[in-house]
Amino acid sequence: MNEEEQKVIVFPGTVQRLIENGLNDLKGGQFEKSLHTFQEVIQFEPDHQEAIYGKWVSLLKLERHNDVIQDAYEGLPRLGHLYRDGLMIVATALVEQSRWQELADLINDAADGNHIQLNDDLEFRALLEEANRHKEAPAIEMEEETRPVPTDLTRSLRFGSAEEQWSAFQQLKTYPLVVVIDTFDDVLQDKDRSPVVKSLILLHLKDEEMETPVFVTKNEKETTIVPKTLPALENYAGDAQTEIFSALAPIESDNPHLYETCRHVWDWMAVILYPFEYERVSSMDWAAALHIEALRYVGEDLDTYTGEWVEYYGASQVNVNELLLMFKHYER
Repeated sequence: MNEEEQKVIVFPGTVQRLIENGLNDLKGGQFEKSLHTFQEVIQFEPDHQEAIYGKWVSLLKLERHNDVIQDAYEGLPRLGHLYRDGLMIVATALVEQSRWQELADLINDAADGNHIQLNDDLEFRALLEEANRHKEAPAIEMEEETRPVPTDLTRSLRFGSAEEQWSAFQQLKTYPLVVVIDTFDDVLQDKDRSPVVKSLILLHLKDEEMETPVFVTKNEKETTIVPKTLPALENYAGDAQTEIFSALAPIESDNPHLYETCRHVWDWMAVILYPFEYERVSSMDWAAALHIEALRYVGEDLDTYTGEWVEYYGASQVNVNELLLMFKHYER
């Protein structure tokens, strides 16, 4: 039976049902089953974006990195609005195989094709920095562990623009902690330094299992913490995060792309606010604000019906407005 005949006999709703089954299998950790399901959808609709993406996620979970990479060159142009998400899956597969030159080429090609904006995309900029650093790693590894830190790097981290701080940090974290900790301390205590770079420094100190307390000031808050005891970035909001995304659950099935955009906004704010507590508003306030901000990201005109979404979630208009102002202040 050829492909056209297959398409004729597919019952209405079959593909959507298969997609939902595949997503449920993914969530349940049944990756072989989800892979089979998404491949079945692709037999019916070769350009089905969610099926291609789901197939790659399944392959990645099964550690079939080569299969992801080989499929990417043909599959990426067909991903449409899921292009960035698919690109991240392929990048992860390349990282797992330490294929740094291919990773750098992949990201640069995506940027050249205007699929991503490296000036605004923190995650891909970090991956590109990492790829370039690893390409030069042999020369770095031959240097003495006590190699001096270039003064231009410490100056850029302390006084440079956000982009200069970012680049300097990526280079400074390759040095022994003992020779860069004073510089890191200065940045953590300086209220004018980028909150993103401060989070990256704290996560690096956590990875280094540093037990010496450090003083941190960020977003008009301050505290003294032991980096080794810090929570992981992805779950430091704990129960609050669970409650917020439970409130957003209805849109996950109705509009998966909008739901993922809500998650991207949340993840970005986590980097901004870490390790301090999220703003003390209700989970419904957060859900409404994330929903509205995600709609703005995808180009919706919200002037006339922002209040409707606030009412939908039973949220506080005042609190939602404060969160939206915070999002705008820290917009990428």
